[in-house]
Amino acid sequence: MGKHYIIDFKSQILQPILNGKISIREVARFYNIPSNALVRTWLKRFEIKPDKDNALKAAIKDLKAKHPDYGYRCVYTYLPGVNHKKVQRLIQTLGLQVQSRKSKKFTPYRGTIGVIAPNHLERYFRLI
Repeated sequence: MGKHYIIDFKSQILQPILNGKISIREVARFYNIPSNALVRTWLKRFEIKPDKDNALKAAIKDLKAKHPDYGYRCVYTYLPGVNHKKVQRLIQTLGLQVQSRKSKKFTPYRGTIGVIAPNHLERYFRLI
């Protein structure tokens, strides 16, 4: 079995490479990593990729600005050719989910209803 490296160690190694200060080969030699290919695979994973969904995110933000109470299903209907799961995931990542209202618990008590009649007889009934 090969060695396993911690993510913090990988990111520490890749920072100088991403900044352009040092080459992959030099990093592999310095940290005693067996192959340059291993460092290259790490680079592919940590590489910042351009966001494909920028236009879709902008359309979702505009729609949610106009209609803040729309959920992902309503937003999805306004965006033809887009998968509903993708719309839901983007709304979650943007933090634009509709907050559900918590329903009040039903209580039948409504206070004293009507007027209590005055005790005109002033009698006290007790059990024998």
